[in-house]
Amino acid sequence: MTSSSSWIEEADAFVRGGMEYWRQVGESEGFDVEGISAPQGTLVLKVVKCEGSMFQHEYRVDLYAKLGLHRYNILKGTNFHLDHLIKYNKLMNALSSYYITLVASDPASGSVLTFQVKVDQNWLHRLNLIVSVARPKGTMEPLPLQDDLKADRVLHDLHDDDGLSAWPSEDAFNDTNRFHIMEESELLDTDWIRLYVELLLCSKDRLLRDSDLSKLKIVKVAVEASNEDVEPPSERLNAAKSATFYIPFRLAIWGIREHVERRAIVRRLISERTGNLILLDALAPFKKERRHDETLLQPSLGYSRPNGRLSRSLSPFDILPFERFKRSRSEWQDPSEN
Repeated sequence: MTSSSSWIEEADAFVRGGMEYWRQVGESEGFDVEGISAPQGTLVLKVVKCEGSMFQHEYRVDLYAKLGLHRYNILKGTNFHLDHLIKYNKLMNALSSYYITLVASDPASGSVLTFQVKVDQNWLHRLNLIVSVARPKGTMEPLPLQDDLKADRVLHDLHDDDGLSAWPSEDAFNDTNRFHIMEESELLDTDWIRLYVELLLCSKDRLLRDSDLSKLKIVKVAVEASNEDVEPPSERLNAAKSATFYIPFRLAIWGIREHVERRAIVRRLISERTGNLILLDALAPFKKERRHDETLLQPSLGYSRPNGRLSRSLSPFDILPFERFKRSRSEWQDPSEN
């Protein structure tokens, strides 16, 4: 046997081994992958065990788990809260899908269930998340059709100029037919508003801990329902499948003092076709010209990024079927190169 033919056989075995790994991962939908072996050097899911671990995991994974429960509660009319994480699986990439196993309880019913939640990251350093799975472990959700998934991608790909929102004037907020201004009592009873802001901040800095966000103060929340006629306006908070939340807040972080009021605009969409929950940072940045390049700034969050941005129009870590991993380089290249 020649050295070249031996190399070909080894390469073929490596590819087939990797495909077999992802086939088995696909059977578990990415949640239970322990014990699945792969050839050395294969891109695999990292398993992070949280239950009983002495090591702190990423705080944003707690937030992702809460977001998954938030989707389930909206669709099912329940009130499950996160108790603790059991484990989560992810790729060691800048962008990944998170396959989270957790324990949650519903105080009203006394139910304690193990849940599985899948959250897809779609942008780097900007809130753009899709929750496509949120269910009690052992139950199944129907697989969406490809046409439905394509429709969802149009919904969450809102970061071009025509999909960003500007901050309304104070006079506009006085239009009660357009906006519902949340009362203080509503804010106290609605913990997911804070969840939205914490997710937005953690999208800018993945190292943030709960202690960093402990002094987060929500100043006011205005809710605008879009693409649906939800009456009275106060019902838009929970009933609207498509809603935009305008949230002034204060937090001493990134060198900004605690008395400085900043702004966030978060858009929530729940797909009528798939039930996916999509959460977006929808605040329109302003542009500052430079000599050789252009920088987009979000002054309210104290965050800047180069115009050459990293994003993805498709989730590369959808593991059913395996063929979804066979992406062309053009799908992943920086948009500024086009």
